[in-house]
Amino acid sequence: MTPRLIASDLDGTLVRSDGTLDDRTRRAIAAAESAGATVVFCTARPHRGLAELAEATGHRGVVICNNGAMLWDLHSESVIETSPLEPAIARELVTRLEATLPGGAWAVERTAGFGYEPGYVTRWPIPDDAIVDAVHALIAEPAVKLMLRHDQLTADALLERAREVCGHLAELSHSSRTDALLEISAAGVSKATAL
Repeated sequence: MTPRLIASDLDGTLVRSDGTLDDRTRRAIAAAESAGATVVFCTARPHRGLAELAEATGHRGVVICNNGAMLWDLHSESVIETSPLEPAIARELVTRLEATLPGGAWAVERTAGFGYEPGYVTRWPIPDDAIVDAVHALIAEPAVKLMLRHDQLTADALLERAREVCGHLAELSHSSRTDALLEISAAGVSKATAL
């Protein structure tokens, strides 16, 4: 019996530490899709960072990205569906977190691209078309992921304090225990629920 759906995490699972896919993995993805299976990749990565994956897979598969807030089609490199944070909720989150955890800097992933506050330091290259503005301007439109970097706290402490203040309003997580970057998605949104 041929599986109808094959889902896998990317980083550290299919994607090697050098950011590549080996030939055997590429062939397996192609064979699965040719046999009629839907191939789904799951990642916290934003959709804007998936061009290399699209190329490596031969533009095969669907990606659950932005921690589950977006479904991205690698065939057409386009959005299938989003589950964004609405502006009113994003404003409440920002207000609560800034009152409790002053000194952080914000960034936002939207369908249209990446935006960040002056002072936000990223650990990856910033796209040329990124928008630099105050957080309240950046969240005037729905956001697929809101991020708060706070270098005065550990990643775990940031997550714990944020959950105390607004864990009931949204999904809160971090991708690294060594990088104090809080990732915020709409309530009920995760890679698991998207799958």
